[in-house]
Amino acid sequence: MFEANPDQLSSAQVAKRIAKFRALRKLTQRHLAIELGYTSGNISHVESGKVSLSLMHLKKLATLLGIHPLELIAGLPPEACRLADHVSGLPAERRPIAVRLFGSAVEMADAAKHW
Repeated sequence: MFEANPDQLSSAQVAKRIAKFRALRKLTQRHLAIELGYTSGNISHVESGKVSLSLMHLKKLATLLGIHPLELIAGLPPEACRLADHVSGLPAERRPIAVRLFGSAVEMADAAKHW
């Protein structure tokens, strides 16, 4: 199952993902700074891990980079992000069972790989 790995949630890892996705999109620090209302120096500090962004700014940044916020924040693959969106769309009382069923499905898929 997709679990939050504390190492993936660290601000240093988030900073690396910001720099990686910005470079992949061929965007400059200046472009991101303008879009977020920051200076280029602020973005440099974010990418070096010296400064962390608020969740609101991380969500906006993910949108600018064309990725899901969980991909940026937690390092989840796009498929897991889509699954999280589906589960979060369920009524609150149905979410725990959906998560347990998904966990069982992942365990069965893992077991099937080793047959």
